[in-house]
Amino acid sequence: MSDDRDNDIAEDILDSVPEQQETPIIEPADVPELEQSEVPASEMPANDDARGMPKWLLPVAGVGGLAVVVGVVVAAVALLGGGRATALNAASPEITHPDGLLLRIEEGSARVRVETVPRELFVSEQAGRQWTAAYSVLPARLEPLSPIYEVTTRGDGSLTGLMAIPNGAEPLALVDLYAWQDGEWQFVPSTVDAATGSIVFDASQNLAVMAVRTQPEAAEAAEVIPANGGQTDADYGLAMPRGVTVDGSGQLNGTPVEASGTRITPVVTNRALVSYEGVDNLHDALVALAAGYNGLVLDFSPGSGYAAFVAALAEDLAAESKTLGVIVYADSMNSYDLAALGRTTDRVWLAPGADPAVYASGEALDTLVAHVERSRTGLLVSAYTVDLSDTGAQPLTFEEASALFGEVTAIEGYLTPGAPVPVNADFAVRLQGEVESMGFDPALGMNYLTYSDNEGSHIVYFSSAQALQQRLEWARAYGLGAVAVEGAGEPYAAPTVINGLNAFLTGGEVEGPTPISLVWNVSTGDGTVVAEQSGDLTLMQVLWQVFSDTGTYEIAARVQTGDQQTAIGSLTLDVAGSVPEPAEPEEEDEAGDEQAELPPEEVEEPTEQPTPAPPTGTIAAGEFELGGQTHSFANPDLMAATGMTWVKFQHKWSPADPPSAVAGRINDARARGFKVLLSIPGPLYPDSIDYAAYTQFLAGVAALGPDAIEVWNEMNFDREWPADQISGESYVTNMLAPAYEAIKAANPNVLVIAGAPTPTGAFPGGCSTITVGDSTITGCNDDVYVDQMAAAGAANYMDCMGVHYNEGIIPPSQRTGDPRDEYPTRYFYGMISRYDKFGKPLCFTELGYLSGEGFDSLPSAFGWASNTTVQQQAAWLAEAAVLSSQSGRVRMMIIFNVDFQVYGADPQAGYAMIRPDGSCPACDALAAVAP
Repeated sequence: MSDDRDNDIAEDILDSVPEQQETPIIEPADVPELEQSEVPASEMPANDDARGMPKWLLPVAGVGGLAVVVGVVVAAVALLGGGRATALNAASPEITHPDGLLLRIEEGSARVRVETVPRELFVSEQAGRQWTAAYSVLPARLEPLSPIYEVTTRGDGSLTGLMAIPNGAEPLALVDLYAWQDGEWQFVPSTVDAATGSIVFDASQNLAVMAVRTQPEAAEAAEVIPANGGQTDADYGLAMPRGVTVDGSGQLNGTPVEASGTRITPVVTNRALVSYEGVDNLHDALVALAAGYNGLVLDFSPGSGYAAFVAALAEDLAAESKTLGVIVYADSMNSYDLAALGRTTDRVWLAPGADPAVYASGEALDTLVAHVERSRTGLLVSAYTVDLSDTGAQPLTFEEASALFGEVTAIEGYLTPGAPVPVNADFAVRLQGEVESMGFDPALGMNYLTYSDNEGSHIVYFSSAQALQQRLEWARAYGLGAVAVEGAGEPYAAPTVINGLNAFLTGGEVEGPTPISLVWNVSTGDGTVVAEQSGDLTLMQVLWQVFSDTGTYEIAARVQTGDQQTAIGSLTLDVAGSVPEPAEPEEEDEAGDEQAELPPEEVEEPTEQPTPAPPTGTIAAGEFELGGQTHSFANPDLMAATGMTWVKFQHKWSPADPPSAVAGRINDARARGFKVLLSIPGPLYPDSIDYAAYTQFLAGVAALGPDAIEVWNEMNFDREWPADQISGESYVTNMLAPAYEAIKAANPNVLVIAGAPTPTGAFPGGCSTITVGDSTITGCNDDVYVDQMAAAGAANYMDCMGVHYNEGIIPPSQRTGDPRDEYPTRYFYGMISRYDKFGKPLCFTELGYLSGEGFDSLPSAFGWASNTTVQQQAAWLAEAAVLSSQSGRVRMMIIFNVDFQVYGADPQAGYAMIRPDGSCPACDALAAVAP
């Protein structure tokens, strides 16, 4: 019987039966007997189990079960309401079929009849000649899951069908609806709603529909070749070269870039036109362009008349045996008529975009396969390295990303401009960039780095083969017909990134990318490398002690990951002469974190201290909080385990700095659960300070939401403050007072900490200039400076007074007996008494104990700590934390430092909790006294 004849009979039935307002429950005796052999109860097709049914089907779920129990013969075709039609309207909007279908009128009215063909009879070819013929042409990739629902309607009503998701339908991402129409199986747009257990579709027209699982098949592979060229050596069959664009008048500009492949379909890009009505010239130009290729792919912005424009173009191209594909974007899918595009084109390509985060969800793919038959879909993924910010995701080259580390510059104090470097001298260099962190994101399979600029915080994600394969696997999960990769063949692409596509096609796996590393090397004039060091972000600055012969050397830095590397800068050095005995050693910065050490007084050789006993008691609960200073912030979990809730960063301000330069660090620390203290000093050895610019900078920083700001650092000597302006009064009047007002105006919740002076008694008369070797140092003893601050009213412009204590070689509980002398700065309690003059809490913004254990030796200027062991360091830090918390005067204690690695003229790594061998005795000691 023909389909037209079936429809005519259905119309006659609908005309001849009375309307009814309710659907009666079907009793076994109401099932009409048809001419077919009986089916034993044990072989009868079972209706859907009520456990897997939507709630709206539960009232009728027992009918099929009852039929089985009583052994009723089930007909090949079950009729809703005994063959009678049901009227649907606003008063009676729904009917429910016991085999798992609900029909609902959305507007208007209609008369509806539903018949079902059990799945088991259909797949066993026992449902009659019509369905045997239909089964014979069912594509092998389609696995029937449900009965066939024959829905016959009459009227102008708009109907929605809700089919119960059949049991065993998982994975739901592969569930589709197909209808038998015009002698073939046709895709029916639908949405799988897991929340309600339904497959939702438009049931306004006559159709015989069933749910199927679409088995994934081998996907066609393609390579999109960017407009600037670059194709991989592999031949994937289909090449899609860019290079042609559309202007505002509908004219084509440019030509497709060179490409090779079995089939070539150029990609035409339009971002100018917003309406596709009346653009016959564009239609004709596209047909002409396609004549020289196998077809076209349109990368057009959506606009009015787009679906109709595409349909007309597809028809003309098909007449010439040319294909047409279209690209749609995940962030604007609602702007396309996907169902119409899917019906008229050969391929609808989904481009999720450059943002790696969009590949974490299948939401866009759900939308795509709900409207377009899977064999006509494709996934177009990006292989680009991208810079992600609030303004979007922008592709960039590996060289551009590497440039963010900045230029190579010498650190002050190690090199006199124009003068040669003495043989065997220390020489320190650093990268001047604003990279704040870097690492690997396992969920995305990508290395990343973070930085901040005037536009805010950025994350740069580096492309990798693993990331590409992970993205392509979405095509397999959704059974898409094709995949395409863009950017893999560009000259600056990662050499191995295309391996991700190859692994996807072969079912193999690729390893994760090699971590990003900074690599420094020193080479002679003939290119011979005499030293090299590689590592993580802690190598933003390094100290070299490698010069043993005179000559010309180059110290160079590069960024490297796997087979990809790029040079980011170098310095050329002339090495000659001998090293003079240092009079005033200059310290190296750990990315801006300085440890000041004024000339020591002559003291006796330090004596060994006994192994300390564990501190008495634990950290007292209350306002006191513990933190640590770091630059890389590479050990947040370890810090948290010690009881730290604060992290301190030091940022070297310059007048050109935007406040956003510190946004990344603030956000990163807050995201990891830490409060943030920013210590913000300025350039070393300043002749002057732009106080207004500095105050404005602090206001901008405060608005970003740090928890505390320390206003400058160790401003009582000329390393940090103009030599002719050093006084506590100058600091309060010119900097602290205006800074306090600006910070509080921008964010009253920020804790304002007055900058900590450097502890010293080296200046005769309290404030003076002293000579050390060939140099002079101007400054004030810290007790005199603090008195000047108090007299200038500093207490009115602070929430906490900053304190530094980093010269201890005895337990903090000991109030006398230091082998050097009895000067107050030698003692923990001496520092508390010395600074407790403002009626404000004290904040130790640097407190540390130096141990050379694990290193070759301490520099001579730090020989006073030569007998301090790592175990003593650990115990004394824990004891200092306990005593601070119990003192009633200390608000915060920041340990200097957590994980610095620089060890040279300034042995900052000797203060680090994490030792050269990776151990951390201080971590255990602090954890033991944590509240």
